[in-house]
Amino acid sequence: MDPTIREGAIVLAVKKTPRLNDIVIANAGGREVLKRVTILDSKHVTLCGDNQGSASYVGQSIKCIKGVVVASL
Repeated sequence: MDPTIREGAIVLAVKKTPRLNDIVIANAGGREVLKRVTILDSKHVTLCGDNQGSASYVGQSIKCIKGVVVASL
């Protein structure tokens, strides 16, 4: 999520329904990732990083979302 959240930052996430443009912690691609919600419907979500070279996860189940980031240090 660099430059929005720097590598090694500590984040606080809460369990709540994600909204468009929220930064979330999710299980995607077999690992835990920190990404921005770019497309959202009632069952699926697309997650992208703010860094141009980062991976995107398209059509993930909304159940992959572990929490919505509310603060970072």
